[in-house]
Amino acid sequence: MEDKVTDLHEAISKFVHDGSYIAMGGFGHVRVPMAAIYEIIRQKKRNLMVSGKTAVHDLDVLIAADCVSKVEVAYSFGHELRGLSPASRRAVETGRVKVVTEWSNAALQWRFKAASGLPWIPARPHNDGHGHIQI
Repeated sequence: MEDKVTDLHEAISKFVHDGSYIAMGGFGHVRVPMAAIYEIIRQKKRNLMVSGKTAVHDLDVLIAADCVSKVEVAYSFGHELRGLSPASRRAVETGRVKVVTEWSNAALQWRFKAASGLPWIPARPHNDGHGHIQI
């Protein structure tokens, strides 16, 4: 078997390109891949579309660094104790970042499960006509 272990700098350089779609895990400030996020910022990746269960500190930092142009989120830009994420809110209000879809936590998790080989899962998401998906 080939050894695929690499350092973070090389992994981001090789797999994250301008315009990439990336998905992040964690919730709020817990289990968020901040080392990878800081490396994306250092390498000045641009025009990313980001999907994640929350859009808190991780996404706010990426948006503030001008790395993100589109988002798909489950919990839009809310710090649990501090209110709305300031950089993200400004970016969306000015049109610099577009919220493509807002999913429920469950629907977004089901999407991630499907991507890992789940053949199907019964779900009935409903689009309200404004890009918001409800379960």
